[in-house]
Amino acid sequence: MNICNLSIPEAHDKKRLDAALAALCQDISRANIQKLIANGKVTINGETQTSKKVLVNAHDDITLTLEQETITHDKPQNIPLDIIYDDADLFVINKPAGLVVHPGAGVPDQTLLNAILAYYPGNEALPQAGLIHRLDKDTTGLLLIAKNAESYYHLNQAMAERHIKREYLALVKGVVHRGGTINEPLARHPKNRQKFAINAHGKTAITHYKVHERFEAHTLLKVQLETGRTHQIRVHMCHIKHPVVGDLTYHRGQYLKHQSLSTETLNLLYNFKRQALHAGFLSFQHPSEDKIVQLECPIPEDFSALLGALRS
Repeated sequence: MNICNLSIPEAHDKKRLDAALAALCQDISRANIQKLIANGKVTINGETQTSKKVLVNAHDDITLTLEQETITHDKPQNIPLDIIYDDADLFVINKPAGLVVHPGAGVPDQTLLNAILAYYPGNEALPQAGLIHRLDKDTTGLLLIAKNAESYYHLNQAMAERHIKREYLALVKGVVHRGGTINEPLARHPKNRQKFAINAHGKTAITHYKVHERFEAHTLLKVQLETGRTHQIRVHMCHIKHPVVGDLTYHRGQYLKHQSLSTETLNLLYNFKRQALHAGFLSFQHPSEDKIVQLECPIPEDFSALLGALRS
């Protein structure tokens, strides 16, 4: 069993206990949270609660005791990881393209989660092996993983309160003239469950972007997430008519033949079969030390080669 301590943020003041915990502990299902409450595994300010409907107040101290249902049971697998930061509480990796983050339908193993369990077997006791956030299979860059329960819930709470800063580089089609903010809610696509779409009844999704570099018919953007919905950047960029290069899920449009691009550059564009999206910057308050951790990692070679061709 793992005992974890949380503090209710202002944003969840006067919420039901199960709703507040579901928001703060996003890797535990609401059904499991309700079961923990019913089994007397949750306390508020030291008092055991067995009603999911009790209301919490901002700054309430919550103790949560994880039962076996919330523990990871995937098998460890020896998959190389590029670890760029590591200490007693957490580590950060630079995820390559093609690596799925966690097992799911059609992908039972050979994922980042399996690799984490091989590097740090103790993470088996954490929800999702300690993963704080995710990246799509073909998106590269920085991912944050906790090593113990206290760090896991501290960082999850920081993510829920939008205190963890994540910045991406995205190469998009078309010339973007100025930066902006996209505030459009997202939900699963009504006809294709593998995709997401803008939906007025979906979850809040906010994306900030600014121009980093312009090319003849493309723009390299710096994108900052305020929320972290699945496929958020990809759907939002498509919404403003500047889809991410290589994103065949949301845009299959052809490149204009009259563009004065070299044959080599056009070939690179046509053959770039993944989204040109890289999580290059991560900043967060360390969960147990009085310091801000700021990390950067360079774009991968295929993305760099594509930018080099566009600059030539």
